Amino acid sequence: MLFRAFCEPGKDKSYVFPPTYGMYEVSANINNIETVKISLNSDFQLPHINELVETIDSNGLLFICSPNNPTGNIYPLNAIKEIASVFSGLVIVDEAYIDFSSSESAISLLNELPNLVVLNTLSKAYGLAGLRLGMAFASKEVIAVLNKIKPPYNVNSISQIEGLKALKNTKKSLSQIDLLKSERTLLTKALSAIPSVIKVYPSEANFLLIEFDQSDKIFTTLKSKGIIVRDRTKEVKNCLRITVGTPEQNRILINAIKEIKK
Repeated sequence: MLFRAFCEPGKDKSYVFPPTYGMYEVSANINNIETVKISLNSDFQLPHINELVETIDSNGLLFICSPNNPTGNIYPLNAIKEIASVFSGLVIVDEAYIDFSSSESAISLLNELPNLVVLNTLSKAYGLAGLRLGMAFASKEVIAVLNKIKPPYNVNSISQIEGLKALKNTKKSLSQIDLLKSERTLLTKALSAIPSVIKVYPSEANFLLIEFDQSDKIFTTLKSKGIIVRDRTKEVKNCLRITVGTPEQNRILINAIKEIKK
């Protein structure tokens, strides 16, 4: 909807910071919008504002995934604010994983940044991916435009009922989030002690990005045991993305990786 409403096909551009979520580029291609990729630095942080000013030469949409997928790190709000202040298009902050972070949401910047849009979803922390229910927070002007172009029944009644039920009763979700954060810390510590693990990147999401020695063998062996992880080696060399599971699932995962020999 944002591409359709705020981008002119074949003219405006979409800006992304790889490695990041791949659907931004897919949506851009569907709407005939060129995607400009601006790499994150070695610590997976946003590039310096001077580099952005030199690279950005169009209106359109600029996507910031925070916490980022697949790296798991979050970006400082002052960096997002600085980018929004120099970009003439819309800055889209995708906060699908924000509930797993202790950092403040970019929603707090909406009153001072009229070109900011913050996205969230019930798919992650609430475990309701099957509902396909997402949210956009923006200025009244931006929301008014989206309301004009959205289909009349874009959210079905079942999704509305279940979504409202989840938002009214957050006790279960908050308890699950606390457990996940605790397991994320334990999983990071346990994996870091395994010889085949080169690095566990800091994460504020519900997954860890891990650099392995022989990541291809780790991936294949885990798959043969029925443990499915995400292969991210094309985006980040030798890295797999592993979702934080239940205590039992994490125990099985750790033991399986320990058993894999060179």
